[in-house]
Amino acid sequence: MSIVFDAGTHGAQALYRKIDRRVLAFLAICYAVAYIDRVNIGFAKLQMQQNLALSDAAYGFGAAIFFLGYTLFEIPSNQLLTRIGARKTLSRIMLLWGVASMSMFLVTDATSFYVARFLLGVCEAGFAPGMLFYRTRWYPRERLGRAMALLLCAAPLGGIVAAPASGWLLEHMKDVAGLAGWQWMFVIEGVPALILGALALMWLNGAPEDTRWLTADEKRAIIEQRDTERSTRERWPALKTVLRDVGIYRLSVVYFCLICGVYAVGFWLPSILKTSGVNSIIEIGWYSAIPYAAAVAGMYWLSWRKLDAAVRIAPRVRQQGMMVLQADQGAAGIFNGRRPPLTCAAALDQS
Repeated sequence: MSIVFDAGTHGAQALYRKIDRRVLAFLAICYAVAYIDRVNIGFAKLQMQQNLALSDAAYGFGAAIFFLGYTLFEIPSNQLLTRIGARKTLSRIMLLWGVASMSMFLVTDATSFYVARFLLGVCEAGFAPGMLFYRTRWYPRERLGRAMALLLCAAPLGGIVAAPASGWLLEHMKDVAGLAGWQWMFVIEGVPALILGALALMWLNGAPEDTRWLTADEKRAIIEQRDTERSTRERWPALKTVLRDVGIYRLSVVYFCLICGVYAVGFWLPSILKTSGVNSIIEIGWYSAIPYAAAVAGMYWLSWRKLDAAVRIAPRVRQQGMMVLQADQGAAGIFNGRRPPLTCAAALDQS
């Protein structure tokens, strides 16, 4: 007899707790490591800028060129996903980006810095959409939002771990075996991606029906729910119809601006803290973790909050107002920050 998939049933709750532990938790760890390997150059900058004679402009260009490689190879990577499956694609991406991240310790000048960052973007391309596609194979429509919220929390969780860890590595691994602290940081923080990439082949399954850790009834319940949703789902519009939708471009602009603020924090906060008077690299690491901790708390609260009818009347006005307010306050705090607490508060607001 199949499990009933009503939201409140004990069988459904137990099933999705099992999927959370087996699938969602692993994906969240992978996403956290991906975020760490993207933004850890913000800490490396504290030492490598002087070692490599990089200007702020050169550093900024190197940080940004990651996204060029990511964008150019996003579609080819997703095409591979449809051919070889999400499990192998995610494993391949993690193994390659682990190697690319570790290779950052080899950079010797601005040119090699640009090349290494570009290659990291190329190797990591397709991970986020592949991860989001993979979760749709396990969760019904009404549970996808919660799964998405928990996955997104993984990025700031990675920041909480990476900030103090990076500070410690920069300080205590300096000149070990003749390498600078920032070189050791890239090597050590690239290892988790290699481990996760190898584990993905053994830990993840292509689809629920391929698992050994679900019972026959649980597999049948997931498949029946998935088939029901596919049969009742509205037909997807043609690509040209989507591209003509003005709303898509509006949302893209909003998301672009939001991401610019988020990554500005990741790439520049350690340097801003140093400028504001924090000389200890370890202290910079701990201060940098504060905005990420606040982001996790806020994201978790917002994902579970029950909005009353009055708040739901004008969600667009409320969301736009919050974004404008946080951008205003964050920019004002950073540009006027002469003390570490004020700088952290401003970065927290951007998070």
